[in-house]
Amino acid sequence: MLAVVLCVAALGHLVLGENPQVTTSYGTMKGQVLKSRDGRDFFSFTRIPYAKPPVGERRFMISEKADNWTGILDATQPIPSCFQLSVGQEDCLYLNVFSPNLTGGYPVIFNIHGGAFLGGSASYFGSARFFMDEDVVFVNPNYRVGPLGFLSLEDNVIPGNYGLKDQALALEWVYKEISAFGGDPNRITVVGQSAGGASSDIICSAPRTNGYIKACVSQSGVGLSPWAFVPPGLSREMALNMAKTVGCAESRDLLKCLQSKPMEQVGIIDVMKDNNQKVHLTTPVLEPVGAPGAIITSWPTATNHKYPWIMGVCQDEGLAMTGDYEFKRKSKEEAEKFINEFNQTIISTYHLENRPDDVRRIRERYFKEGVEPLVAIRNVSIF
Repeated sequence: MLAVVLCVAALGHLVLGENPQVTTSYGTMKGQVLKSRDGRDFFSFTRIPYAKPPVGERRFMISEKADNWTGILDATQPIPSCFQLSVGQEDCLYLNVFSPNLTGGYPVIFNIHGGAFLGGSASYFGSARFFMDEDVVFVNPNYRVGPLGFLSLEDNVIPGNYGLKDQALALEWVYKEISAFGGDPNRITVVGQSAGGASSDIICSAPRTNGYIKACVSQSGVGLSPWAFVPPGLSREMALNMAKTVGCAESRDLLKCLQSKPMEQVGIIDVMKDNNQKVHLTTPVLEPVGAPGAIITSWPTATNHKYPWIMGVCQDEGLAMTGDYEFKRKSKEEAEKFINEFNQTIISTYHLENRPDDVRRIRERYFKEGVEPLVAIRNVSIF
């Protein structure tokens, strides 16, 4: 009996009743056994640190690998959300690992949560209970969101994309450590939805992640989505406006000033009055070549995927963005007025000012004149 226990422990796993233990290069952790949707036992390890807390002088800096720990880490605690609006905290760079078999050698799903790069969290892992009915290992990491994750001066001092760099570091952690949880590091699929889908696309195209990925899935969002990327210049302008709002002047000391401000001041989005401008504080940007740990230095169109890639959408998911318009109570004239206004939004959003033929084709395909109100809202949601 002793020989069996020693043999299992030597492999990095020790299962004792309801308290499974796993040993990684960072130390040993204690998890718990939960039930899948169909009643299958699986092993749960939550709130595992993959990076040092991005607080103080680490705010607006590339994430650094977590320190080793001594003793046994309690990996049964809920993962905290990264700061967003009025909830969460800065010390948030943790991930969860769920596995049905600690020695299975199963393929790995690396799931990036959505939330418009403004919110979301790995704290919700209900989908893991579905995946655990299959022979896969499921991982979901936290990453910085909002200004704390994406504020950018578009220079080497505050280049931005810190949330994406968190994702890349978490992916590296998984590649190096997942075998201890029964995962196969050579079969990692990066999956995401909405902002997570755009992140999946970007992360799978980034040179920094070469060798860590087997395949990619982007659901309801890609790196070319207009809401997922901001043209050069706008992020810097918005960042400087935000800095002035919180009392930080433009200088090389700007970074230190922003690092010294309370989390609630620099981590909220409601510092700008224009909704379109707000987004530019919280989306990926082009980084200067040579920026520390750069993820994106060229437009996504200039990069080809090196891995199998699936992308898709859900039918009528555009209703989430058009549901506020009560077309059923509008006349044809009012619907036509809205469509004309929406066409102007398309031009500015997709930067089609100098492409009238493309605008005309979009109009003919989705927004023909004389359309019934209910058909109009359907077409808007499809577009």
